[in-house]
Amino acid sequence: MIDRSLAFVVCASDAEQLQRRLLVSECLQSRRYRLAVYFDSPSAARAFNEEMDHSTGEDWLVWVHQDVFLPDGWDRQFLTALAQADSVIPRLAVVGVYGIDLQGRRAGHVLDRGRLLREPQPLPCEASSLDEVLVAVRTSSRLVLDSELRYHFYATDLVLAARQRGWAAAVVDSCCEHWSDTPTSGSVARTFAEALIADARVFETKWLEHLPLATPCFNIRQPGDVERFVQAHFPVTTDATQAAPPRPNEAGVFPSQADRKPFIRSRPLFEVLLFDGGTLRLSEEFALGQRELRRRIRADRWWHAGPSHRPILPAHFLQFCQADRVLVILDPAVLVADNLIDELLDLTPGGQVACALPADPRTTGTVTVDYASRPGFDRHVARRARLPAAAPYAGQSPWLYMMTLEALRQVVADDSVINWERIPESLGSRTLLAQRTFIHSWSNYQQNTRAEMLDLLPARTSSLLDVGGGEGGFAAAFVERFGGQATVAELNPAAGERAKARGLTVHCGPFEQLPHITSFDCIAFLDVLEHLADPLAALRKAHSLLKPGGHVLLAVPNVGHWSVVQDLLQGEFDYQPVGILCVGHLRFFTRRGLEKLIEDAGFQVARWRDCPSPLPGNFQAFLDQAAAFQQTVDFQSLATDSFHALIKAR
Repeated sequence: MIDRSLAFVVCASDAEQLQRRLLVSECLQSRRYRLAVYFDSPSAARAFNEEMDHSTGEDWLVWVHQDVFLPDGWDRQFLTALAQADSVIPRLAVVGVYGIDLQGRRAGHVLDRGRLLREPQPLPCEASSLDEVLVAVRTSSRLVLDSELRYHFYATDLVLAARQRGWAAAVVDSCCEHWSDTPTSGSVARTFAEALIADARVFETKWLEHLPLATPCFNIRQPGDVERFVQAHFPVTTDATQAAPPRPNEAGVFPSQADRKPFIRSRPLFEVLLFDGGTLRLSEEFALGQRELRRRIRADRWWHAGPSHRPILPAHFLQFCQADRVLVILDPAVLVADNLIDELLDLTPGGQVACALPADPRTTGTVTVDYASRPGFDRHVARRARLPAAAPYAGQSPWLYMMTLEALRQVVADDSVINWERIPESLGSRTLLAQRTFIHSWSNYQQNTRAEMLDLLPARTSSLLDVGGGEGGFAAAFVERFGGQATVAELNPAAGERAKARGLTVHCGPFEQLPHITSFDCIAFLDVLEHLADPLAALRKAHSLLKPGGHVLLAVPNVGHWSVVQDLLQGEFDYQPVGILCVGHLRFFTRRGLEKLIEDAGFQVARWRDCPSPLPGNFQAFLDQAAAFQQTVDFQSLATDSFHALIKAR
């Protein structure tokens, strides 16, 4: 059972440091707490903020360096120190083991590169600054790191931001060992110095009105102090050769961590390797999807594969995994069945079966795919229980699979540069399909071309604005068919960049802030109106941006669809990453409600299309009985999952 009082997150750039230091800490070796490891993350904020956003009930999220060792019993000491601090410091949200108190004095207790730092200030004490070596944040505070800072000053920035919002920060007495390779004097690598100075400029500018500020490493009285200090005390070289960190002497308080043997109580059943979410990563939908994923996959160790352009290779990953199996999630934008782990574990006990994949809509077999909500998805999975447990793997591109570590070693021995996508097929008949469990991918959420909407456009349409156009799929399809000019208005910067790469004009920001510099023949809102706080205002703005005789193209989900009604009859209304009950939906429409909105915005319907989604037979029979008792039932609405409309400005 995973203890949810703490969860740990670390960025890993040095495999040897991570293995020799943090991963042999007893509280992590015992696997009492969830640990998330991000390989080659571009910033501390990228890793920490994702974990904060995706947390599922942990009390405190602990950020820790890869070169830190946590002595035996550290977690119990830390939790005791947290409770003590909580009892004397109101609204405590940020905690560290070393920092600066409110009077500008150093506080804390840490073994730094063999040198014991034990400051005289009584602990716990309120903090004005914390060292980045180890920082814990109460998850209920929803505090996050500033994404403009890469790997420096983010802990002090967090303390200052917390205090601005009425939270408190503290230093507590829970000593850890820090074995950094960063020199305290002498030359440093140019890349390190440049990154430090760049972060310092961001930090100094942001907190200009709070200067002077003391951090554990710098006294900042005015902008540029950090840069001047680095230039004066750290000669920069192109390829700095750094001396090995000093070792503790004979009288050291703690024994050298490097001499410790790994403490492994029992071999876990599986660990998780999770790949990058791409342009979806910053969305509300993706955050909910990750929380749902973690609720159903209760693993204590999550390895994040690194940036999509250079994920960790299987040969490298073998250095870290200590479990019998690894669950590889190549597509993190997936809904998974509650029975996923049990079914995959049952199929991979070792021996002949080396790898198992769940079924998905491409491999559904004899069970009809008729779900449109999470409860419907669960009912579909329940019907799969009558299928044989396993079937041959047909070679489809894997979204997720579980394999034994022994099989992974054999695969890497045969091909040291094999990628994760090729592994299931490389194992041949030793890979099976787990038919009784199921997953559904929604990773094309921002990539769909929506080409079916083009048929509604007037033939002479020559200019298009696609609001919420994602990566530009629909706009590009319009240009290809109509040969006109297309502009995309998109909130997600990463998706906007991909749209630009297609040669499209992109406005990155809210549609409401789009400058009126040109007019359009058509403006598209494809599954967008329901995401807006004020869809009426959006349509009125669109009205003002249209050329005379212009149109607006709409695609809007129908909340009167049978899947929603059926769930409501069973007491269910669960938001999901995608679908009619998408977590990003702020407004809900039936046909009548949408027609009123169109009229109020100054439009009239030119073309209308209901998108059919037939009722399941058993639910149809139930509603037929209701109709027999003179209960009005709108079967047309129930069998429509969305509305497509071309509307013309009056």
